Amino acid sequence: MENRYRIHQDTAVIEVPYKKKVIEIIEQLGEKSYRVTFKGKTYFMKKFDNKNEFINYIDCSKYLKNSGVLLPKIYFKDKKQLFVLSEFIKGESPLLYLSKGHLDEAYYKSIFNIAFRSKIEGINLNFSPENFKLKNGKLVYLNIQFEKYSEDRNFV
Repeated sequence: MENRYRIHQDTAVIEVPYKKKVIEIIEQLGEKSYRVTFKGKTYFMKKFDNKNEFINYIDCSKYLKNSGVLLPKIYFKDKKQLFVLSEFIKGESPLLYLSKGHLDEAYYKSIFNIAFRSKIEGINLNFSPENFKLKNGKLVYLNIQFEKYSEDRNFV
C-alpha cells in the first residue's frame, strides 16, 4: 500500500484511504494482518507486498472454498493497494476449548478434512490453533497464510 496513512496519536487509529472512504486500522493481528473498521463494520484486513502474493491469496481462497473448506467471506479486494477485507470472525480459538477439555470430536474430523482438501488443492495451510475459530459450531480456517503444497509441510 502507498504510504498515505494518517496516524491519530490520541486514539492509536491509523486511517487508510480507500475509494474516497477511510479504513481505520484498530489492531495489528499479525505480520500484514489487521482488525479494521470500514463503513461502520469490523473486518479482517490482509495486505500484500506484491501482486503475485495478492493473486495467490485470492486463488487459494477460491479453491479451498469451492472444495468445502469454511473460510471467512471476502468482501473487498483492492488490486491497486494490494489488500483484502474479509469477514472478521469473533469468538474463541479451539485451543481454549481444548484446554478446558471440551473440544468435540467433530472438530478433530474437521481439521483432518481441511488438511485433506488443502492437499488435494495443492495448498499448504498453517495449522497453528490461532488460525482457526469456531463459528456457529463449525470450524473456520482464518485464511491467514497459503503456500504451495509440499509433502514435508503436510499436516497429516
